[in-house]
Amino acid sequence: MSMIKVTVGNNMNKNTVIVDSANTLREAIEEAGILMGNGLVTMDGSMIKVGDLDKTFDDFGLDCGVTHTIMSVVKSDNAAKGRVAGGAFIVTSAATPEELKTLAKYRPAALKLVDKETKNVKYVVMPGKGQGDINDNGAIFGEHTDPDGKATITFAIPDGVTDAKAWAVENLGGALLKLSEVEKQFADQLESVKADMEAIEASITVG
Repeated sequence: MSMIKVTVGNNMNKNTVIVDSANTLREAIEEAGILMGNGLVTMDGSMIKVGDLDKTFDDFGLDCGVTHTIMSVVKSDNAAKGRVAGGAFIVTSAATPEELKTLAKYRPAALKLVDKETKNVKYVVMPGKGQGDINDNGAIFGEHTDPDGKATITFAIPDGVTDAKAWAVENLGGALLKLSEVEKQFADQLESVKADMEAIEASITVG
């Protein structure tokens, strides 16, 4: 056994830790405090299968004399998206309004981005009414959906803006990054709720 230096990162954060080579990749990721979510996971540029996360660094025969990198890149289907439509800016969630309501009821923690060290809530996502709203502290998705049924937020771009995309990046870029980070938690948590509901249903008898 020996120590190995590993940099773990996602779309927003990156941390470097030193772990025992007998540790699993998953343990190193947890030590680094980085959310992998549902993104594509790679190690040193090569794709990692889900089952490989429970293998040790020794299993991969990695050189302990260099720093290795584990990265997660969010799939576009699992992240919020923004688009300019005429004089409006529309944010589209990876979830439907009903899915957001399900998470709010059964997995409220999945709608929050929490700083692992300070335990402070950095961002909150909520289902709501009307057109919705978004800022640096959170996002409220309204009642309207896109053609695929995904929840949306719609608001007018201020008068006088000549480059709507540049305006959106400057004013909403940080919020969209945080929102995408929160939404990476959705798929796993929705599957967890589904499994719980199926187990409860199976435990109920009639007659």
